[in-house]
Amino acid sequence: MSTAPAADDTAPSEPFGLYCDSITLRDGTPLDMPISGVTVVVGPNNSGKSTLLREIHMSLTNPGRVFPENLAVSSAQWKAMGSVEQFKEWIDSNYEIAKRSVVGEEVVKFHQAETLLYQALQSWENPNSPSTSVLSMIFLSRSDVSERIAMVAETGRRATTDTPPTHPLHYIEDERSLMSRLDRVASDIFGIRLTLDNTMANLRVRIGMPDTAAPRYDEETREYTRAVNKLPQLSYQGDGVRHFIGMLLPLLTSKCTVTIIDEPEAFLHPPQAFALGRLLGQIARERSMQVLLATHDKDLLAGLTFSDAPLTVIRTQRTHEEARVTLLDRAAIENLWQNPVLRYSNVLSGLFHQVAVLAEAEDDCRFYEAALDEYRRRNSAGEDAASNQHLDILFVPTHGKGAMPKIAKLMRQLAIPVVIAADLDLLMEKTKVTQAAEAASAVDAKSRIKEIEDLWRDCMVEYRKSRPPRTVSQVRQALEAELNKASATDEYGNDLKNRLSDLISDDATPSTMLKRTGISAFHGESYNAATSLIKILEDSNVVLATVGELESFAPSVATAKGPQWLTDALEAKAHTHQPAQDHIKRLLDVANRAASEAMPIE
Repeated sequence: MSTAPAADDTAPSEPFGLYCDSITLRDGTPLDMPISGVTVVVGPNNSGKSTLLREIHMSLTNPGRVFPENLAVSSAQWKAMGSVEQFKEWIDSNYEIAKRSVVGEEVVKFHQAETLLYQALQSWENPNSPSTSVLSMIFLSRSDVSERIAMVAETGRRATTDTPPTHPLHYIEDERSLMSRLDRVASDIFGIRLTLDNTMANLRVRIGMPDTAAPRYDEETREYTRAVNKLPQLSYQGDGVRHFIGMLLPLLTSKCTVTIIDEPEAFLHPPQAFALGRLLGQIARERSMQVLLATHDKDLLAGLTFSDAPLTVIRTQRTHEEARVTLLDRAAIENLWQNPVLRYSNVLSGLFHQVAVLAEAEDDCRFYEAALDEYRRRNSAGEDAASNQHLDILFVPTHGKGAMPKIAKLMRQLAIPVVIAADLDLLMEKTKVTQAAEAASAVDAKSRIKEIEDLWRDCMVEYRKSRPPRTVSQVRQALEAELNKASATDEYGNDLKNRLSDLISDDATPSTMLKRTGISAFHGESYNAATSLIKILEDSNVVLATVGELESFAPSVATAKGPQWLTDALEAKAHTHQPAQDHIKRLLDVANRAASEAMPIE
């Protein structure tokens, strides 16, 4: 990573340098970049996040060139902030840094550097000409994990303090306020102190503070040297702290205006990732930098939203070898994170999965996950195996049906494909049915609402108005199914008595009957309308449990509900039985289609 003179913590009133003005996607869509701030790329595994960064870097280092063969980015455009006179002054005052950026560290002839820097000067007014590639060498940097880890290794000291710096630690040595800030950050985030060791031939960062006061620069003492050398070196510490500090060193000292970082959250725990996100935003704003990064971490993304820096969020999705890139609304992310309930859920994690399945409760999510694992085990071969095996699904509990449309809409605003998985009694209220269809559908569901409402009326109005008298056979079947959930030695307690009474009584609520008996609760034309309604809801990414409710997948389990039900159901292998496997097959079919059709909603 190229480096340059340290800057003050406060950003200049007018940014100066070369900035990424915009990128043009393969389909011709332009994406404007904020002059100072953070652009973060999110998406599922293997969706093209790192590829997008590489293609942006390729386009910026080849200004004026279009790459039609790229998967996502066909070109990028530079913008020069500042006049030609300002740039000439910058060249004059930073000649050694600029020369080293464009011709490397090796000894070169003076006229070679002069020619390249003159070329850069001539390109300032036309930053998107091919010759501007020289400017990109000065103002653009790219950082990977191995480079950041290596950044904290010791480096040789300069012969004199007048020698131009070539490493971030040289700038830290020249500007002690930078070391103070680095020390504060390490103390706040890792609970450690940092000391710059300049007592030997090489500069290095050590953990802790010496027990002897630091002497004046020209009065170095043996006691202080010994005290410093007792401290452990940062380069010998864990990957997390080395990676974190190794990332900050060049960000705090570099003259680069555009920095590209892949997976900045590597080796970090959630609180540290959140702190890093917030810090990256602060540094970008303070130093008028553009930071472009790709992440898999919702905590880092949340930290960025708290930094007050301009933030652009791009989501990548790969479908059938096509890379889809969507610009997201920052306000939608902030709304999710600031919601006191959703903040501590896994909703934001949906950004890093191909599709989210919303279920009513935690037990539903865990049961469906187990059923999905079994389905994939059984169907590891076959023509649909590839899509079913690799579809990255996140199950999200919504804690009831009422929140499903709201959460689905919020996730769809973030270009996250959504499937709603609900019990059959969702049909009891027409409004909930239409709201679920509109919120989850990947296409305009309004065109289907009239048909949904007509089918709902045909099945539910008749169902609620007059159900035909039940036969003795139907009552017997219902009682046997309930009794089979208990073992012969179980106590005949009040809970079981009440459930049996509900089944015998004709006063059981329509909702209870739907949950208990499933789709068989409908008869005749009402049944035909119900099956048609269930099918059109699946076309709108809403999948109903035709068995009635979650507990109906495990009829042999005596536990009616509660925390013990899931354990008993899994031990009984209910998730491997055909009703559960049929339901998962329906969920997977809808999820695959939703992932391929996904588009954000306004």
